Amino acid sequence: MSVIKGDVAADVLGTTRQTLKLLEINHSYKGYAYLICAIYLVLEDPGILTYICKGLYLEIARQFDTTAFCVERNIRTIKNHLWECGDKAVLHEIFGDLYCCRIPTNAAFIDALSCYVMETLSNR
Repeated sequence: MSVIKGDVAADVLGTTRQTLKLLEINHSYKGYAYLICAIYLVLEDPGILTYICKGLYLEIARQFDTTAFCVERNIRTIKNHLWECGDKAVLHEIFGDLYCCRIPTNAAFIDALSCYVMETLSNR
């Protein structure tokens, strides 16, 4: 059962889509919808990142009728593309010091995006 309701849920989804647009991630990536779902689920329950493979990926896979492996791979594809070709200034704005280091894990990537979305919402 969702703890994010009504207008708040719409704000979360809208802000998440704006953030992905800022990063130049569009719906042509298979992982686009998975990433939106992942951020939404993390904002509902940050503890889901503790068990990313047996929690987050499985829940997303269940919702999209796919496998956890496909979810992980498609999110990783987006993340790797961003680190190779993304706008460096935008990456630094959103990911800060995480950007300066090596490519983050999917969990760190999703966590940083979720934090950015939450911070954006709280600054409105």
